[in-house]
Amino acid sequence: MDYDQAATLNGHQARIFDLSFQPQGAEWLASASEDETCRLWARNTNGYELAASLQGHSDAVLHVSWQARSQLLATASADTTVRLWDCPVTGGGAGPGQEQGGEPRPLGSLQGHPEEVYACEFAGDGRGDCMVTASTDSVYLWSLTGCTCLQRSGPAGPAANQAGGEVPERWQAAHIFALGWQPAGRLLAAACSDGAVRFWAAEGASLVPLEGQRIHRAIATGCAFSSDGVYLASVARDGGLCVQDVRTYQCVYQAHLANPASSCCHLPGQHMRWALATQDGSVQLLNIDGSDGWQQNIQSSSPQRELFCLAVAAEGTAIAAAGGVVASPVLAAQQTAASNPATGSKDDGVFDIPEGLLTCSAPRADAQSMTAYIDVWQHPA
Repeated sequence: MDYDQAATLNGHQARIFDLSFQPQGAEWLASASEDETCRLWARNTNGYELAASLQGHSDAVLHVSWQARSQLLATASADTTVRLWDCPVTGGGAGPGQEQGGEPRPLGSLQGHPEEVYACEFAGDGRGDCMVTASTDSVYLWSLTGCTCLQRSGPAGPAANQAGGEVPERWQAAHIFALGWQPAGRLLAAACSDGAVRFWAAEGASLVPLEGQRIHRAIATGCAFSSDGVYLASVARDGGLCVQDVRTYQCVYQAHLANPASSCCHLPGQHMRWALATQDGSVQLLNIDGSDGWQQNIQSSSPQRELFCLAVAAEGTAIAAAGGVVASPVLAAQQTAASNPATGSKDDGVFDIPEGLLTCSAPRADAQSMTAYIDVWQHPA
């Protein structure tokens, strides 16, 4: 399965932390940015066009999620809230709700998180009125009727250490950086700052924490279920890649990538084929079962920058990726000096990350000098 670049989008002037295609296909793409907005992009004959900008958060938007088979969108932010939006999307090329005469509108917000909300997912077990969010080391179960918090659930306990080594004290709190809900299933997975992948099980109206496993030696930044719900892939800052069979929680594939990935997605209908957003700005597609040795590196025509996120459309018809900003030559030199590990990092070894990479505490540069690109590739019919 080969992909060709179909569009390069620009509109955000700060880092892009998440992307999500509308579940029915590649007609609509949502992007979440450090510029405090979520933007909606509509496909047209020339690629994609900006259709709407959702504003209301007071800090960076870190995650965006569509509800399956509906027009409900959720945005999670560093301002400690999740906002819900009614986005009556139509066919590509028209603004949201034009055929119905409506525009995207806010529906409410989920409030009460102690810190940044790095992830939000609509319940995947058939309960269309529930959502799960992640802040610090806990997950929160919400009823969307009245935006009511039903439960806060922390980890079951220390994760079994399968990776070895020590975790720096500042990451031992196991903050959650990504969530994944098993398609049509009852499992919730979380990628955590201590390198662990933790699970919760939906039982009735609550989430029950299960034992976690520390399978990475660095911060786990992303996780994603396969479309059949049998496997979970997770990636870490040091290049770690692990795929677990969630029926047994055992790792069936583990590797150390020379080009570390920040995010991962499954290619629907392709068994063990996955897409990875990498630090060198490329998207890596690989088949991990080794049956045919298939692998493809997709390069972007836009300026090189680290990728933080990617999204795969239904049936794998399109892939989108985004991440860092491209700065003016002078500003780029200043940022390079500022991110020097000798002055701009917090931990040594594999847990070493530049200040602000996974949080929003880094000073923002002049927005007029910055551009964040979104690349979209399509699979030829």
